[in-house]
Amino acid sequence: MGTLAINDVIEEVLVLARGELQNLDVLVRTNLKAALPPLQGDRVQLQQVLLNLVTNAIQAMTEVTNRPRVLTIRSKLHERDDILIEVEDSGVGLGSTGIDQIFESMFTTKLDGMGMGLSISRSIVAAHSGRLWASPGDCCGSIFRIVLPTGVSGNGIVGQA
Repeated sequence: MGTLAINDVIEEVLVLARGELQNLDVLVRTNLKAALPPLQGDRVQLQQVLLNLVTNAIQAMTEVTNRPRVLTIRSKLHERDDILIEVEDSGVGLGSTGIDQIFESMFTTKLDGMGMGLSISRSIVAAHSGRLWASPGDCCGSIFRIVLPTGVSGNGIVGQA
């Protein structure tokens, strides 16, 4: 565990996914709040979570032909000193699938899926004292949200009360 800037982690994941995003003609929009407080966390694990969400979003948009394929990632302060990260796609959405069921181990909506990605992602976020959940998008697609605590107390010092 170390101190990290979540926007840097998001940017690193977008670099990792750039080829797939370009190959599938996905427009990426980011709205990353500048000067967010740092997090205490495992950079590689949080990259894994975000890369899983981005990859799932890309896959959810592969069948979309009647509208632009758009991946939107936002970061901002949430309530007290928590950080909210949203990964939104313009894909096919979650459909009749139970929202919570998608986080169960071995559950998949993909023909070649193992059903472990979202379960592992939720476990990693929980190990960082955070929450991960999903909801349908406003017009289409899905929105996955992560809330992570910053560890900033009233005195502005990370990890100290």
